Amino acid sequence: MPYPHSWKEKLAARIPEELGREIDVFESQLELRRHGKIDERVFAETRLRRGVYGQRYDNGQRHDGRKVQNLRLGVPGHMKGPDTAWNAPGMMRIKIPFGGMTPEQMRVLADLSEEYADGIVHVTTRQDVQYHFVHIDDTPDIMRRLAAVELLPTAQAVARVFVRLGEKRDRARARIKFLVARLGIDEFRRTVLEERRRLDPDPAWTEFLEASCEPRESPLENGGARPGAECPTGFEEWASGNDNRATR
Repeated sequence: MPYPHSWKEKLAARIPEELGREIDVFESQLELRRHGKIDERVFAETRLRRGVYGQRYDNGQRHDGRKVQNLRLGVPGHMKGPDTAWNAPGMMRIKIPFGGMTPEQMRVLADLSEEYADGIVHVTTRQDVQYHFVHIDDTPDIMRRLAAVELLPTAQAVARVFVRLGEKRDRARARIKFLVARLGIDEFRRTVLEERRRLDPDPAWTEFLEASCEPRESPLENGGARPGAECPTGFEEWASGNDNRATR
């Protein structure tokens, strides 16, 4: 059997069939956009639904926490705005349901940042992950590698509802909170649940939940006062009731 030469072939057995078809559709639409056979507004909707965004370029420079670095953007001279090339390197956002990940998922996220982005994994205030300077041609393979380590149905349903009903003209109001405020939380919940019911069941959605609340690590040693410092009044009593080793 010949060795698979693409991520699509290599991961075919690990990607749920429905998600695989959805990624194939996106890849086809990407090809149509490349040849000018699909309107940018239509394509923008399908890429945003999958977490693929444009980004601010800051004149091709980026501060990495220590100094400003010059970056090769692939599309020199382009800034974010109406004249930005449609396929200029952009940002990709990965949803992390419940903010929890398995070791395998974390390894894949780290690998993707080094292989497709600038080596930096940005963790957002909503416990999601973002990559910057990602070429749009790489996004289908990124999606496949993420799908192979398990994309939850509720997160999918919320994204689909927002794409269908959310604000599209005013970027400042293109947020879930404004859609919830307009519909009301009850109607928003009903709409999301209705959307979710349309998705074909997948055991991978829930099989990890039983283990998600199990403790996965423990402190190397118990807490205590700093070296040379006295414990404050009541600390020993508190520590005796919160000793991780004593409760095992």
